[in-house]
Amino acid sequence: MIPSIETSRVDAQWDACPYLRVRIVNLRDIELAYGLDVAVAVRRELWTRLALVGGPEIPVWRENDVLTVSLGYAAQTWEGLADGILNYELSQRTALSMPIEITPDSWVCPLIATELLSVGAGRPCGAIPSGADEAGVPGTEGISGEPARAGQFRDDMAKASYLLESLRTGQLPLAFQPVVLIQDLSSVLYDELLLRPAVGGPGQIAIALERLGIAWLLDRSIVWTAIEVLEAHPTRHLACNVSAFSFYPDPWWFEVMDFLQSRPSVAARLIIEITETGVLRDLRKSLGLILRLRKAGVRVALDDVGVGNCTLAFLLEASPCIIKIDRLMLRRAAQSKEGGRRFQALIKLCASCSPCVVVEGIENEAELNLARAGGGVSAVQGFAIAMPDRAPPWLNSTSQFVSLR
Repeated sequence: MIPSIETSRVDAQWDACPYLRVRIVNLRDIELAYGLDVAVAVRRELWTRLALVGGPEIPVWRENDVLTVSLGYAAQTWEGLADGILNYELSQRTALSMPIEITPDSWVCPLIATELLSVGAGRPCGAIPSGADEAGVPGTEGISGEPARAGQFRDDMAKASYLLESLRTGQLPLAFQPVVLIQDLSSVLYDELLLRPAVGGPGQIAIALERLGIAWLLDRSIVWTAIEVLEAHPTRHLACNVSAFSFYPDPWWFEVMDFLQSRPSVAARLIIEITETGVLRDLRKSLGLILRLRKAGVRVALDDVGVGNCTLAFLLEASPCIIKIDRLMLRRAAQSKEGGRRFQALIKLCASCSPCVVVEGIENEAELNLARAGGGVSAVQGFAIAMPDRAPPWLNSTSQFVSLR
């Protein structure tokens, strides 16, 4: 269960002391999915702990569940305030186990509530009836006439809780799959770092995290894991996926870039693949982040081109070092002449925007020939080339799991 907490700083003209305004963004979703008792418990726990941060002034809920907390007693500096919020745990019912991203004026604090799933299973007042579909299949009976929404929310929460717990305990496994040159399949251009969770597909989990707005929690750890692998293997080139929603200049990116600027040999071998299943939060700021990564020596790739949310404007302005064409475009090319024409047209467009075009999802010789037809494709990736491998010969055994960061 992940209550999403949105906070902002308020500098009151009548008081030299700043205030913290807190709102549980998804409180209504929590109530729909788990019942009123659970929503009240979440709010009560947050209230109790923020009262400790706010000092002797008691926080007051107002304006549609917006909580205002005085920061005058929390710390003398913003650094102290950060420590005051970071270094505490909630009760056994919930646990604040992930860091807060701090910007000068606002931040987002995700709460990882490890026990609320079991609380919700008790069907408190307002919870989904026992006959409802847990996966949120449209047409089933539910609460407030919104069974699909509540079911989807619960399903996303379950996926996120599983993944983040696996990440916290160091049990989120990785695999590596090579991207090879199309003219010489034995020449590895780079390896892609892939998630291989024991439960649920990596794509489904990533989409669930994007819907919940917490994909950055995983993406940050993935990027740092890729950096660790590159440091341990100075001859390898490695790519890692980052959600489009996470590709925004949040503070954690600055730490990554500062680190890479001090290690240009690592930066030159790192490729950040922007996964276009999500939506960019701000086109201009995302382009600015690409520019900063390039200055640090990092290559940027666009993934899922052809079926994702990548716009032509972003494709032209980003000028990525690598463009990866989604496997669905290859499937359509194999199914019809029209699909083949569109596939080749997409290859030409991508080749005009990037020096390297990669076709994903090659599973047989016929699909490899389709990728080769017409030219323009630089490299390929897929099961017919090499299966994802959790322990390739070049990998140290210590690098088989995602490192929490």
